[in-house]
Amino acid sequence: MMLVTAGCGATGGPEGGGASAAKDFKIDLPSQLVHHQVPGGTLVAEAHLANGSVVELNIDPATGAVQDSIRHSGPTLALDIVFLIDDGSTRTVVGRTTANLNWTDPLLATVVLTAGEIQFTNSDQDGFTDLMELALGSLPFDSGSFPTVSNRRSAAGYVLVDVMGSMTGRDGPVTGESTSADYRLY
Repeated sequence: MMLVTAGCGATGGPEGGGASAAKDFKIDLPSQLVHHQVPGGTLVAEAHLANGSVVELNIDPATGAVQDSIRHSGPTLALDIVFLIDDGSTRTVVGRTTANLNWTDPLLATVVLTAGEIQFTNSDQDGFTDLMELALGSLPFDSGSFPTVSNRRSAAGYVLVDVMGSMTGRDGPVTGESTSADYRLY
């Protein structure tokens, strides 16, 4: 696979002043985004720059990292990054973060993001992140539509963890129901 990088196309820095050069950067993404499990969905990232422009960033599916270059004149840059799932007809925002790039190495700035540094969206305020709703087939913009999951469990005790955000439902924390071998979220 060949990775093509593209700059933002500006001749000045993000604020429009000063000489700039294309600078490479890499942002490692948490596995919750890279392995999102949304059927038919592709992860997309956009950088929202201080001058108001939006640049689509290249995500390398083999490494799970944003690898790109941007024209910038200074040694540091804060990029507001928006993560979206593109199903071919619609793009849904699933998270946002700010990545602080620091070119201490003049050739490459590297940032590692954790899930805790990403603000996962919950558009309908039903307690489930938009990413979780897309992955489990419910509608992220309809508070009456939320994931219902049933699975067999293999042990007497279990812990349910939502690695993509808080599991707080419309009526408080999401609870589980256990029978001898199953659990169900509601």
